[in-house]
Amino acid sequence: MGLLGGMNGVAAILGPNVGAFILDLTGNWHWLFLINVPIAILLFIAGIRFIQEEQELNRAAVDWSGIAVLTLGVLSLMYSFSNLDGVNMLQSLGSPMFYGFFLAGVIILVLFYFMEKRLEGSEREPVVSTQLLGIASFRWTLLIAFFSGAILASVIFIPGFVEQYLGVSNTASGYWFTPLALASGIGAGGGGYLVDRKGPIWTLSVAGLLSAIGFLLFPLWVEHIWQFVIASTLVGIGFGMMLGAPVNVLVTEQAGENNKGIAVATSSLFRQMAMAIAPTIFAGFLARSFINLGSNIQAGFADKGIQVPPEMLEQYASGGASGSDVSSLTEGLSQIPDEGIRDVLLQAVHQTTGQGYNGLFWSAVVFSVLTLVAALITGRLRQKEKSHHVESVSTNG
Repeated sequence: MGLLGGMNGVAAILGPNVGAFILDLTGNWHWLFLINVPIAILLFIAGIRFIQEEQELNRAAVDWSGIAVLTLGVLSLMYSFSNLDGVNMLQSLGSPMFYGFFLAGVIILVLFYFMEKRLEGSEREPVVSTQLLGIASFRWTLLIAFFSGAILASVIFIPGFVEQYLGVSNTASGYWFTPLALASGIGAGGGGYLVDRKGPIWTLSVAGLLSAIGFLLFPLWVEHIWQFVIASTLVGIGFGMMLGAPVNVLVTEQAGENNKGIAVATSSLFRQMAMAIAPTIFAGFLARSFINLGSNIQAGFADKGIQVPPEMLEQYASGGASGSDVSSLTEGLSQIPDEGIRDVLLQAVHQTTGQGYNGLFWSAVVFSVLTLVAALITGRLRQKEKSHHVESVSTNG
């Protein structure tokens, strides 16, 4: 599992770099999608030729009604979060488009649970085993999978941070994803090794700690590209260790031979849900930060002793208050002939962008700490469950 995670890290290295190279070479974003066509064809051919199915397949009837209800519940839940407004987060929480679909999703998922519970012991295979959901350590492992998905979602904003805050060009920002991706491959492979030597709980605890430290460095320390490399390397090793081996080991140890596929699929579902929901939260920090652009500009002019008419100040502030493309905004402001005004405006945009990303990275720190805490709780529950199992075997013996 660790080796497979390492290969995912290698792919993560190649993807952004190849994408940046193609965009730089062609100047056409369509090729970023077209390049996947030959890759998909090669995967199809290789899969048919080399993958040999050796496992004994489960012949139980498929629970199509459960699949349909689960899909509907998850879609409703995810769609509710897509209706959140990053700028007016609290107000959008009271919007019918959010709470209506959110409540509908919760109700549907509760209905799904009772539908699956009725299938236990029947000829039809449930989509999710309610027996597994009844195990406390399994539920906490699903939370770990959810938190790791949120951390993975935060990583996709890092190339934007390199471009918008550190000032790297948009065609080259993808290249600076390499240290993080390389570190994630090392972390994934090392995570598999540590699971065999120290166990999944120890591995996840270290992963959460490294990830928290790495994300913490972004708002507190990172101002230059060399600092970014150090912080992103810690993040990459941390979240790389979370992927693959430790979560899969935890989620399958209570599943038995017949439910391993269901267990892994359930943890993947929780991770994917977090990857769909968390970007709304992260992007909200970036959007809301531009509300402060006007006050940052005004403070900058005051520090420099520059007098600017109120209508001109409002014009400058409104140019980025909507959270528009930072690169385009910076490029436009760079054309202002007055050096003093230009420097104040560019510094205000830089400060505002930093405030947005700081909120994003602080949220990632919270998710990393939650992963660490959930891992420690899961470890205690595993010990109790194993002790209870040993006592039950002794009593029955």
